[in-house]
Amino acid sequence: MSRYDVLISQATEDKDSLAEPLAASLMSRISLVRHAFCDVMPDTLMQVMERFRRDAHLEHELSVWESMAAVYLDFKAVFKPDAPRCRAAFLVLLELSMGRLRPWTKKQWAALSTEEFRFLRARWNVFSSRAQAGTKPLH
Repeated sequence: MSRYDVLISQATEDKDSLAEPLAASLMSRISLVRHAFCDVMPDTLMQVMERFRRDAHLEHELSVWESMAAVYLDFKAVFKPDAPRCRAAFLVLLELSMGRLRPWTKKQWAALSTEEFRFLRARWNVFSSRAQAGTKPLH
């Protein structure tokens, strides 16, 4: 069985799952996002796909998550963070993806150094503008 077949079977095996299977290209993109965040968001592929499926603007939302994943993977490659810093970086990216950094969430990402925080914010500004423009993130 090919990886594609496994992905299709995982996406369609649950009777309460998606009413219509997602296009293979969307499933691949969702799977990549899931894998990028597997250390901080250990949801199953089915859970992640169902959440995207319910989104009214799936393509746009997926583009935002792809941008988040690109920044997160760059962060991990540059800083080699431990688990608490990975979680903090993920939370910062969630906040940034919603266009805000609420003051009361600062304690959730206190594990990050100033340099790490600035890195995340600067990268997000680059990648998010590309997502909003409808272009693919830089790799």
